[in-house]
Amino acid sequence: LYFSNLSAKYILQKKLNFDVAWVYYITDFPFSFFDFPVVLYLVGFPRVKSEYREAFLLQYSDISSINENIINKWNDILDIKINKFSLLKQGITKSVDIEQNYFKKDDGNFNILFVGRLIQRKGILDLCEIAATLCKEFENVRLFIVGEGEQREDIQNYISNNNLGKYIFLLG
Repeated sequence: LYFSNLSAKYILQKKLNFDVAWVYYITDFPFSFFDFPVVLYLVGFPRVKSEYREAFLLQYSDISSINENIINKWNDILDIKINKFSLLKQGITKSVDIEQNYFKKDDGNFNILFVGRLIQRKGILDLCEIAATLCKEFENVRLFIVGEGEQREDIQNYISNNNLGKYIFLLG
């Protein structure tokens, strides 16, 4: 919660706006008051019921999961049911299909926000490679990364070595 509050304050203070925020952990960024959707990506499930989880789940614009089994496990534990969700296979991978029209916006940049720990399991370097590919085809794509972790230096090096400083922003 401390991390999510810091992130939200930073975004509000800097008056940043994004087209989507992608979140991996239920307390990373549970804010529905932003003008952009905040998507929670469920890759696991809790073993016991906890009241706070339902309150947090209701704050997200959308919920995505690696498979229906994860959603079913959450639904077994919660009083509320997750009925609306999308499926996206494990993590961010370089094999993501690119729909060209998705990134063509009349109002300027297409801003993507990642909020989470910078660890290998999250696929941040793959996300940076995807952003680099998109930037070559669509100059209006921007990736903003909020978080800290053991991969920070690797990400900084990737951005620097590939001259992506005007497309990918590591905000800390």
